[in-house]
Amino acid sequence: MGNFEQAMEKTFAHEGWGKLINVKYDPGGETKWGISKRSYPEEDIARLDRNRAVELYRRDFWHPMYSDIASQEVAEELFDFGVNTSARGWPKVAVKILQESLGYLVVGPIVPDGVFGSQTLEAVNSASETLLMREFRARQAYYYADIVIRQPDIHEAEKKRFLLGWMRRVMA
Repeated sequence: MGNFEQAMEKTFAHEGWGKLINVKYDPGGETKWGISKRSYPEEDIARLDRNRAVELYRRDFWHPMYSDIASQEVAEELFDFGVNTSARGWPKVAVKILQESLGYLVVGPIVPDGVFGSQTLEAVNSASETLLMREFRARQAYYYADIVIRQPDIHEAEKKRFLLGWMRRVMA
């Protein structure tokens, strides 16, 4: 079953372990523990501690039904992708791409609406973990590559740096 604390550790490993980051071309701006000023303008990002970051992630990114996902690996991947692709609030992009992955695997009638409900949960739990993870990761990589292609205003070296980091995250 999906365990929030384990998922949180994986995400923190990608999010700098509490280091304050402010990258010129990152639209999130000032970021710590993966929490950005853009998404949380009322938060004092520089003073954000681990406990507050965990509280925000649990409240805004860990859907209660994720705990019912049979595969910890799928739960972690969905949570982490949601954190990396979403502004404050419900991580619809991650859920929609998961649903598209499930639709490709033909595990049942799945509408890619970005809402994680009982039908999505049932489909996730009935899918082959190996095949679902392979398809979900491929679609994540495609999503990130598409972002880079559509950003003509960013310097080429920065595009490559962002894309390489995202690919590392997908493959972790």
